[in-house]
Amino acid sequence: MVKIMTDKKIDQYDVASIFALIISLIALIIGVIETKIMKDQMIIMDAQQKASVWPYIQPRTSFEYADKIKMTGKFINKGVGPAIIKDEKITLGDKSFRDFMSLKKYLDNKIPDNEYRLSTNINQASDRVVSPGEEIEMVLIEFSRFPGDLEIVKSLAFQVSICYCSIYNDCWDQKGNPIDGECIDQ
Repeated sequence: MVKIMTDKKIDQYDVASIFALIISLIALIIGVIETKIMKDQMIIMDAQQKASVWPYIQPRTSFEYADKIKMTGKFINKGVGPAIIKDEKITLGDKSFRDFMSLKKYLDNKIPDNEYRLSTNINQASDRVVSPGEEIEMVLIEFSRFPGDLEIVKSLAFQVSICYCSIYNDCWDQKGNPIDGECIDQ
């Protein structure tokens, strides 16, 4: 038979045990809250770290009409961190070019007498690191004036397109739109 004790008095050891249990529960709750705070701080620090090296590439195209026509496509890193160029192309009219020879062949058919100057960094800029404030000339097309030259310039609808990444492999297109994953043809 089991004898049940109903007259048991709470002694000082029981009070100490209950007190120790309450302190342990409070410590556990504080530990859980502190873990949550540390996780939030880590997310904030990660965002700050990425923002401290954020690149921002701004493409620029310019046209000069004087005794010669000069078309230039450049980009400048306006951000605070280095930009790693992953992909670039030059678009003239409805055609896109990723190498010098295909661009030259296209211009040979567009500009009479093939008298033009072409300078380009296509394919030389890939994986190139562009420092903050650095400007890169992607393409320069220069030719003498001739009858109908402005119509040719209009038909070229000149544009430089790039995809670039930060050192943390966050990537953007030439308009500053984020790209998930690797840079691909845009």
